[in-house]
Order: sequence, then C-alpha cells, then structure tokens
Amino acid sequence: MRTAQAKNTGIALSKADAITFHDSDDLPMPDKLLMQARTLFSTSVVTDRSLNWATFGCELHRTISISLVLTEHELVRRDGTRLVVQHALSMVDDFFPNMQGGSGQSGDWILINAGLFDAQIFVRHGGYRDCLEEDRELRNRLMMTGEVIHLIPQVLLSKFEYDDSLTVAQSSNYYSERRLQDRAAIWNDIAQWQRGAEIAAQPIDLSDIEIDFISNPEMLAVSEAMMTPSTRDRLQQQLHSAKTA
Repeated sequence: MRTAQAKNTGIALSKADAITFHDSDDLPMPDKLLMQARTLFSTSVVTDRSLNWATFGCELHRTISISLVLTEHELVRRDGTRLVVQHALSMVDDFFPNMQGGSGQSGDWILINAGLFDAQIFVRHGGYRDCLEEDRELRNRLMMTGEVIHLIPQVLLSKFEYDDSLTVAQSSNYYSERRLQDRAAIWNDIAQWQRGAEIAAQPIDLSDIEIDFISNPEMLAVSEAMMTPSTRDRLQQQLHSAKTA
C-alpha cells in the first residue's frame, strides 16, 4: 500500500471531527495540533464584497468555516542544512508559476498532509488520489472547489530528509518519471477547471483491502467520507471481524 492509500485508510476508519497526518520523518511541536484545532474550530471567514467570492458561487456576507489549517515548517536536509518553509505563494505554484516568492530550493513548499483537515472535507470531496503527488492534487482540488484554507504564520513542525525519503529516492524524487506523470495529470485538471469544468471528487477505493490486525478496533468506525460502496462494505466487514475476534 502506497502513502495515499495509507492515508485514505485512516480517513475511512476515523471517528474524529478533524484529521492530520504526520510522516515518520516529521517532528511536530508540542502545541502544533492545539493551535491548529483552535484555528479550525474557532475561526471563520466572512464573504465580504471586497473579494470575488462569486468565483466559487458564494453569496456575500455569509460566514463560512475554515476547512484546512496549515503551518510553516523547518526542513532539515541530509547534509544538516536547514530551510524555513514559509512562502504561502508556493500553494498556488501550479496555477501561477510566475508568482513565486520562494527560495527556489527543492522542498520549499508548504506541507499539506501535516495540516489539520475538517473531516467533512473528505465527505464532500473524497480522499487522496493514489499517486505520488497526492498532497499536491488534494491541495489543488480543495482550492478549486472553494474550500477555505488558513496558514498559521509560525514554524510548528520540523521535517527531516533521509536517503530513502520519497522526495530523495531516484525512483520518486521531484524529477522522477512518476512525479512528472502525476504533475501532467494535475495540470490537466487545472486546465479543465479553467475552461469551466467541474472538479470531480475522488471517492476512496479500498475495496481489496486486507487488514491483518487492529490493536483497538473500538476506537475505529467506518467514517462518512466519500468512498465506493464496495469499500464501505469491505471495511465494515473487516472491522466487524476485528471486533468479534
């Protein structure tokens, strides 16, 4: 199972109101999730007429909730050098590559999966696409569908780079053939959206999943996230087996 499907499994079996993901090479600050949760559940946005909310079909003077809270982070490279990743413009690099204000260094992009997602995002839009650029694809899909994304301007996580990191390994680094193919598909999605096409949701498909062991099945439940009917049936079956074992 690749990274995207691992995250989809977590989404599909989560009972939580909010979801985040931390890779094995992530070191979050002690209050990272607390600060994200306070922002997610205590902050809202008003669709003021000074901005073009009509782009997403929003009525003016409405109060809408934040869907995703991101943070800045520090990237610690294999050679020990450090880079503070804080350029919000990196989030729109697939739409406006001419608007970059970053360092130009690899890895200088705001992390998506370490954000805190309102779980209802996955009900409305499904989960991750099964590809290497799954974070990038989901980020773009949420932006194109008008979800409100908030960036906390503070470093709340350190990310460590290793020889076997996906972004370093030859078969999956930033210039690998697999990533080039993923980016081409993502850019095609944007081109279709710019021509007026609706953005398709990505139902979670885990219909062939085999779960060998669940340590605490009472903590899990099949979520309301958008998934294929066969996936829902399969997960319910697997979870029932774990609870009655």
